[in-house]
Amino acid sequence: MTASVVGASDQPAAMTVTVSGRVARQLLVPSGGTATAAIGTLPPGWHVLRVEIDPDELRLDDAVEVGVRVAAPAAARWPADGSHLAEAAEVLLANGRLARGAEVWVDQLGSGASILFPPADPAALGALNRALLARGSTWQYGGQVSGASATDSNAILGSHQVYRRYAIESTGSGEGEILLTAGGEPWLVRSGDMTLVASRLDPDWTALPLSAGFMPFMDLLVNRVARGEVARLVIPTGEAVMVPDRVTGVASAAGVERVEGGAPWRPVAPGLHWLLNESDTIGVIEARHDRRESLLERIAPEAVAALWAGAEVTTPGRAADRAFTQSARADLRGPLLWLAALLAAAELLLAGFGRWTR
Repeated sequence: MTASVVGASDQPAAMTVTVSGRVARQLLVPSGGTATAAIGTLPPGWHVLRVEIDPDELRLDDAVEVGVRVAAPAAARWPADGSHLAEAAEVLLANGRLARGAEVWVDQLGSGASILFPPADPAALGALNRALLARGSTWQYGGQVSGASATDSNAILGSHQVYRRYAIESTGSGEGEILLTAGGEPWLVRSGDMTLVASRLDPDWTALPLSAGFMPFMDLLVNRVARGEVARLVIPTGEAVMVPDRVTGVASAAGVERVEGGAPWRPVAPGLHWLLNESDTIGVIEARHDRRESLLERIAPEAVAALWAGAEVTTPGRAADRAFTQSARADLRGPLLWLAALLAAAELLLAGFGRWTR
């Protein structure tokens, strides 16, 4: 686990890390610095990781909760063809992030969860689509899309150039889940235990294999996406987020709320909101305060004036003089003098009228 602290003080912050209510680590983190803490081995399942610092004037950021899922590395099969995909799988295997087995099938439609890519030979596309249909997939590959595009950044993957891709089309036979798009069209989709990618993970198809995000994406694809998990979503409290298609409810400290998959949902309270597919937990939304609220920086006068139409921004020393010279007549001395003159004139007229009547 890696944590960072940002603050105005130069003093280090005392940080406490708890896992599912158990204190796992206590450490000091310098202001503006980063610290890494080992929290030990956790049993499989979902855990609540809470990071706390000493309270200060800004109480909303004194603690942060993170939903963490612990699972054994996926047991997978992948082709030994020397491709970037095969090399990435070998690296994950060497680092303990992957095992050999038949739980997940990579670049082939197997008996378990399968991750599929367009075939290198276009002539094999029809056979692949027929196999997908026989397996019950709600998605299939269409024709090749001309022109370059880029993946639309989200929690699964950032923006990467896509040079070649096939359209992924719905068969209309049931619900599917769009996990990532490119140019506004499906690029990574899931139907049951089948995951379809619109491009092969080769440099001729996309810039992703040559980027720093390739290995994290492969890890997520094999260990989480193919196994049905939804990526963690971190948003400010009160901001709407699109709930994944498979979600049927959201559980939090307030109870379970039934939601519609694929529709926007807005957390009204900070904390962890667990995404449910019936009784299974498939992801988590972490609702936090907006980080900009903790950045105590001087706001520009133009930004203040934009909040109130017609407002003038000045220094405290000149505020009184400016207030009495505004065109809005904040200074009442002029009107009061005119009123006094009118009253004096009225008094003279009344006095003269009284003498004339006598």
